[in-house]
Amino acid sequence: MPKFNPPPSFNFSNPSEWPDWKQRFERYRIATKLHKDYLIYAMGKEAEHIFKSLVFDEAGDEEKYEKIMQKKNVIHERAWSKTRSW
Repeated sequence: MPKFNPPPSFNFSNPSEWPDWKQRFERYRIATKLHKDYLIYAMGKEAEHIFKSLVFDEAGDEEKYEKIMQKKNVIHERAWSKTRSW
């Protein structure tokens, strides 16, 4: 069985790397058949705080990988867009 290395932890100080990191993680997740708990682990300890701040529409959505990946952290998005406008 082949061994796949996960992507390095997400660099929260450079949020513009998110699309590339997400794509690498998605390939890794499919190859290893992982679920959402590993996403939080792979992103690093800062991800736990962010994940806890997300609000889901229906009970159980926090367990669905696709629902998690659709969520946006509004506070983070606003702060990041302000720094990009400088």
